[in-house]
Amino acid sequence: MTKWVCTSCDYEAEGVNPPKKCPKCGAGKDSFEIMDEKEFNEKGEEVENDDEEWEEEIEYGDDSD
Repeated sequence: MTKWVCTSCDYEAEGVNPPKKCPKCGAGKDSFEIMDEKEFNEKGEEVENDDEEWEEEIEYGDDSD
């Protein structure tokens, strides 16, 4: 599910598409942007996300005994 935030009043909504109208301030759907997903550690502190994708190298053993 996509999370949306109203850029006018910071109202947060979830759905495939943004609301047609913000229920809090009345702004149109053009005022909604996709909310950045924030990561938090086990203490509830926000973790920096540098948006780099890491490829994990997988080593396969030789099973041809």
